[in-house]
Amino acid sequence: MLNKLNHLIKSYNFSKGLLTTSAIFIAIGFCYYFFDVGVASSVGFGVLITSFSDIPGSRRDHLFGMIIAMFLGATNSILIHFFKDTIYLLYPVMAILLFCNAMIAVYGFRASLVSFGGLLAICVSFAHHRSGSDIFMHALYMLCGGVWYLLLSQVFNKLRSKAYIEELLKDCMSLTAEYLEKKANRITGDGDREGLHEIFELENTINEKHENIRDHLLHFRQHSGTMNLKRQQLLIFIKLVDILELSIANPLKVADSDRGNPAYLAMTDCFISTLTSIAENLREIATAYPDSAMQPEHDYEGDMEKLKESINEYRNSIDVVSTPDLVINFRNLYDFVEKLYLEIMAIERIIGETGKKKAEISDVIEHQKFIPQHNYDLKILIENLNANSPVFKHSLRLVITMLAGYTVGHIFDIPNAYWILLTIFVIMRPGYVLTKVRFRERIIGTLIGALLAFPILLLTGNTLVLILLTFISLVLGLTFTQHNYKAAAAFITISIIFIYSLLTPDSMAVIQYRVMDTLIGGGLAWLSNILLWPNWEKYNMHYLLLDSIRKISGYLESVQISYQLKTRPDTAYKLSRKNAFIAITNLLAAFQRMTQEPKSQQSGMQFLYEVCVVIHTVLSSTAAVGAFIQNHPTTECSVYVNNYFNAILRNLQLSIQLLEGKIEGTEMNDESAAVTGQEFLNQYLNDLKSERLQQIATGVARSNEDKARLKEAKLISDQLEWLYDLSRNLYHGLENYLQKEAAIRDQIYTMPRP
Repeated sequence: MLNKLNHLIKSYNFSKGLLTTSAIFIAIGFCYYFFDVGVASSVGFGVLITSFSDIPGSRRDHLFGMIIAMFLGATNSILIHFFKDTIYLLYPVMAILLFCNAMIAVYGFRASLVSFGGLLAICVSFAHHRSGSDIFMHALYMLCGGVWYLLLSQVFNKLRSKAYIEELLKDCMSLTAEYLEKKANRITGDGDREGLHEIFELENTINEKHENIRDHLLHFRQHSGTMNLKRQQLLIFIKLVDILELSIANPLKVADSDRGNPAYLAMTDCFISTLTSIAENLREIATAYPDSAMQPEHDYEGDMEKLKESINEYRNSIDVVSTPDLVINFRNLYDFVEKLYLEIMAIERIIGETGKKKAEISDVIEHQKFIPQHNYDLKILIENLNANSPVFKHSLRLVITMLAGYTVGHIFDIPNAYWILLTIFVIMRPGYVLTKVRFRERIIGTLIGALLAFPILLLTGNTLVLILLTFISLVLGLTFTQHNYKAAAAFITISIIFIYSLLTPDSMAVIQYRVMDTLIGGGLAWLSNILLWPNWEKYNMHYLLLDSIRKISGYLESVQISYQLKTRPDTAYKLSRKNAFIAITNLLAAFQRMTQEPKSQQSGMQFLYEVCVVIHTVLSSTAAVGAFIQNHPTTECSVYVNNYFNAILRNLQLSIQLLEGKIEGTEMNDESAAVTGQEFLNQYLNDLKSERLQQIATGVARSNEDKARLKEAKLISDQLEWLYDLSRNLYHGLENYLQKEAAIRDQIYTMPRP
């Protein structure tokens, strides 16, 4: 409990919540003392709408995001106040403003936060009646509040950026440790679907963390020179990416045909305990980071020696001559565990060292190619102005629902009816699942907040106590907004109730109307996402499948080139790897959301699940070959092996053409290259095995070179054979899925790629 509290207090979100709340309270206190409560509330609101877009990123995006947010909020406020009293003009003006603000989200996450601030300004404009010059003075005070927050955020930006990247790295290390533990537990498991889903979700989360780190860390390095700290963080990140590739590359499933052998059981238990120890070591490093003096010390050599002994004991308990493949497989698995240990040791060493030479970083990555590019071209907005764009449909849905919510509040003369509008735009999301989750969490959070605030108001009416509790609850509400919306809704409800209790004596009525307005707004948002152009995941799945196969095919091609040329992985290789990981993350995340949609919208679910598993396995096998050739010297790539690679790539290309609608389906008859390649590899592997058997018979010790060649032949042979079978299974799986989805394929082919 104390550790969680300590982690919360040190988190970036808490620091931002504290900064925003402090800026609001300071602004309100200053303006209330020197002016009046109206000025204070306007300035405080300006701080709030500007703070939403205060997220890490490039300095240019950071500044422009907040500047646009404050001016957008002020403009929306002026227009709503100006037309609010003329109902036949208010509706079209409100519709246009809502639509334009919502469409801003097409430009990405930061733009969606700017949009959020603009929509909030529209809603809150209905809270107070203003006319004449008061309208423009209110907008001016909002701008003053925005400028105040912008200046304050710049003062603390460097410190907060440092804390943010450290938090990302800590979280990434902890998630990677959890991922390794789950993989370890599957060594002798049955590969159940639920366990596989958990691994998919973890991979998705880790890849999202990787993207955030790339965006922030590489942007920062472009503008900050070659600071030792940033070079250190970049090296840690590179190691974490390598660990993920290694883990994906090794499914850690061993043959269970020898479970009656005690030596086999002892060896598998040793593998599990060693991998669990690695995961725990990484978690301890994450807990101690960035304090190098607190880094734990581990007996890596002792753990690896025990693992090697268990493999030797198992080897001595079986007939190696008749089952040589078993020992080779476990030797390859041992190499994987050893490589993981080396990566963990490298992270410990990087954290413990004070500096690195520039050359150690400058040759590793061409940074710009790895930074997610944010394109703010007007063409993007224009391209999304069509009925097939999810953002366009969401914007129309939002306009209709918000107008309906305003009408309900206006007809029934509901006090503080703008809370209905607030609830609608906060809950509504482009996808059904996200809206459903938001609706549930908003309702529960609001009820919890009301239940907690009610007894406090009964116990005390002391102004100082309520101000202090308002400050604390608002800090916590803003802290949890992005990661725990239920808690955020509870604390924000508490802060709103306390604020109204300070302004009005009838605080109980405030609680009642808050709950009622939340139920009305949430119900309207939920219904509209079902009835008004719902964005079901099945319509996006086609393009996500296509993108993932394309990116994995590019990754496999980079692996092939690296194997041919015997070069260290270059930028093109690492970029293709990154793109493949991101593509599979997007696919699996969409599949997870699809499982939470109504059963009627889950057509072809079993076929789709099988296709997703095959695609993920293709990525895993590709990563296995890539990781091996990165970490081991390899022999010359023969023309037969090269043709084998090409046969796999050709099958993947057929799957791409099938999804593109260029072919209706075809028999994959040309297997000559694959057969010839597999025969070559089998013959080569059998020759090496025969040579080894002769060595055993004559008592000749095996050289390290012989071991390396045998490992390479076994792994490359197994993985290419597996990849070829997977590529064929993928094609046939897609055929089955598309046949099941024949009813919506015509709609799919006319949709733009999201």
